[in-house]
Amino acid sequence: MSSKKFIGFMLIFSFVMGGLIGIINWVIDPFQQYRVDTFYPISYDTDKQRYKNGGFAKNFSYDSLILGTSMTENFILSEVEEELNFKKAIKLSISGGSAKEQSITLGTAITNNKNLKNVLWGLDTFVFFGEEDNLAYGEGSFPFYLYDSNYFNDYEYLLSINTLKASGEALVNPHLINDKVIYDQNRMYQWQHNFPNSFTQENVQNAWDNREEFLNFEEDKQTFLYMRNSFDTNFLQIIKNNPQIHFKVFFPPYSILVFKVFEEREQMIDVLEFKKYVYHCLLECKNVTLYDFQTTSKTTTNLDNYKDLTHYHQKINTWILEQIKVKKYLVTKENIDQHLQNLRDQIQAYNLKE
Repeated sequence: MSSKKFIGFMLIFSFVMGGLIGIINWVIDPFQQYRVDTFYPISYDTDKQRYKNGGFAKNFSYDSLILGTSMTENFILSEVEEELNFKKAIKLSISGGSAKEQSITLGTAITNNKNLKNVLWGLDTFVFFGEEDNLAYGEGSFPFYLYDSNYFNDYEYLLSINTLKASGEALVNPHLINDKVIYDQNRMYQWQHNFPNSFTQENVQNAWDNREEFLNFEEDKQTFLYMRNSFDTNFLQIIKNNPQIHFKVFFPPYSILVFKVFEEREQMIDVLEFKKYVYHCLLECKNVTLYDFQTTSKTTTNLDNYKDLTHYHQKINTWILEQIKVKKYLVTKENIDQHLQNLRDQIQAYNLKE
């Protein structure tokens, strides 16, 4: 075979194979970019959230959504709907999701769902460390092309071997995996059931002993100025630009040891200044109610509620909803200073040796 014929054959072969891969990926659509009516059960495990959320945001039917990091993944949708009077909720949480990643996800939901009325948003201090466009796992780790409305870049999805692999997994995994929770939309992204015996003081102690690995960002980019800039760009702007949506924003109840880490690293001034800044900014927005659960000492000092320094038991997610329903731990203009002082007092009073 001459070189010209060989080149021609390879071009035709590549074109045919590319077309075949594209058709398979379009039909199966493993990340629900085009439809949610599938002939296979959709997986809601925490793997590939950054790839799934774009399609979920575009194509699911919902009037409310849950957003945040892994601190929000154990909310049960039926409980959220019942306690907060949401009609139809979905969860678009992102494990370790940076402020930028969360903002892009919410922006996609708003653009594609004119019926969106409510957002329950967990506000994690550490997601604002670093540059405003920081991605949790570095450059190229977030598939922006799955979140826009530009059909011309769909080739990155349709012709991808990784998408083809996901298509195969979408068909095969339901027959291989016995974990039925991951196919239950009501419990989407839940991880609680995978750690039934992990919420112990001993595990938290181990996490404390290895705290040098906790929030390992560039130290000079964990300051108030960096946090303020990221918050303004990724959170505050989208809240102000969408007054038709009501945001229930809350500070998750990390264990008290998180703040002992901040204290040890001499970051408490920046962290508390940032919290105060967030208080003032969000309380100026009429479409926001703000809750701070980080001063709930009965929760945060009971280390059996946690499996590490930050991640709490699912019963705490349920408890958070109950408190929001009765507007307990609500932050108002009148109690800002009291919230901050309560946290300072609890941090100072907590005895690590005991």
